[in-house]
Parts: sequence; C-alpha cells; structure tokens
Amino acid sequence: MHLDGQIVWHDKRQHLTCAYTRCSAVTIPANFLTLAKGAFMAASVAGIEAARKLREYWVHGAGAAKIAWGTPGDFNRCVSHLGKYVRDPEGLCNEYHQAALGHPPGKGH
Repeated sequence: MHLDGQIVWHDKRQHLTCAYTRCSAVTIPANFLTLAKGAFMAASVAGIEAARKLREYWVHGAGAAKIAWGTPGDFNRCVSHLGKYVRDPEGLCNEYHQAALGHPPGKGH
C-alpha cells in the first residue's frame, strides 16, 4: 500500500520501503506491532495522567482560584482562560463547571 509517496508497506507487513530516500527494503521485526501497541498504550496512559492533572488544576487548584467557580461570570472566565489552550473551551468549561459545582452552568444556579 502506498502512502503519499513517503512510506510503502508491502503485503503481510514484512517489509517497509522508504520512497524518495536511500533506504529500499527494511525488515520489520516480528514483534513490531506489539512494540508499537505498547508505545501507544504508554502514550495513552501519559495523556490520561496529563488530562487528570489539568482537570485538577482548573477544577480545584490554582486555575479554579482564577476562575472563581460559583461566582457570577465564572463560565465566561473559564472560557477566556481555557480558550488560550483548547479548541472547544465552552465544552470543557461546561464539564469543569459541573465537576466544580455539581451542576451545569446557567441561569438560576
């Protein structure tokens, strides 16, 4: 299978050809997929831990103090702060608001 002229996987994933470079055919170790899966799992665990730490910071830590959960404008402050770092700050602030206060943001709470 050809992938954009960069890497070519041959049948049975036994050989890898690097197009436009000096390498031609490299034998892939039999345990390649196992090693790749292990690396992916390690990265996933690290990502989960990083997300947990960020959530803790914004819900209960110094970030929570910046947002001042439970005071007027808390959701907008959250969006303002998190908007510098994430694509969907409204969605994440909704989740963090519920975690911090036990209910979604909105009028009457």
